[in-house]
Amino acid sequence: MKRLIIGLFIIAAIMILTFTALAQSSTPSDPFLAYADLLLKDQVLDAMKNWDFSCNFAPSNDYHSCTVAPEDGLFSNIHLVVAQGVPQYISFRVETDALQIGDLILLWDKPDTIFPYASSTLLWSDGDNITISTLVPPMDRLNYLAPVWVVTFTF
Repeated sequence: MKRLIIGLFIIAAIMILTFTALAQSSTPSDPFLAYADLLLKDQVLDAMKNWDFSCNFAPSNDYHSCTVAPEDGLFSNIHLVVAQGVPQYISFRVETDALQIGDLILLWDKPDTIFPYASSTLLWSDGDNITISTLVPPMDRLNYLAPVWVVTFTF
């Protein structure tokens, strides 16, 4: 009987260590870390020089609409809007099925607001005048496995 209890204890310990290792290895890295310089409002204009943005300019209102298509990674397109020298927002179009709502929740916790319309929008706010919104498929409740289509940081 003593051997059985010790054997069960060892099996339980192995299972706990295995599940812990799997949970730690599956935590996603921050896909926006490579673009951190573009996410700081005061540094966006200088940071744009480090990227190959193509910009359209509307002189009537000093409005720049700029895009870049990264060659690799999770994002197929990055769109940045600057009006009168002030960054307004930056959007990251996500490659098909490359990012799920659950990945963002692991990074930023549950969204502050969910708008369930024809396509759902999830909102996070960090308290520093940055709002993060995502465009995802329509849903009645939070679906952690739903793909993320677009992530927008509004300054």
